[in-house]
Amino acid sequence: MQIFTTWNNPKGHADTERVIRTFKEDLIWPYDWHSTFDLQASFQQWIIDYNSDSPHQSLAYQTPQQAMGAFVSKEVSIV
Repeated sequence: MQIFTTWNNPKGHADTERVIRTFKEDLIWPYDWHSTFDLQASFQQWIIDYNSDSPHQSLAYQTPQQAMGAFVSKEVSIV
């Protein structure tokens, strides 16, 4: 996973580091992976679950998918 933040945004690095830590806690550390293909499949499912099933405090306890939906509908109603 590679995520870029701007050089003048230290908070962006903290957000990125937190996502990576959550990924490690949920998927890497609890399991012994014998195949990169198994890890890749599980990682793809983890991303789906993270975005659709995990509410985030920073998003007012919405999932990323819910927050994006609210943002998009707000943008559409403005136009």
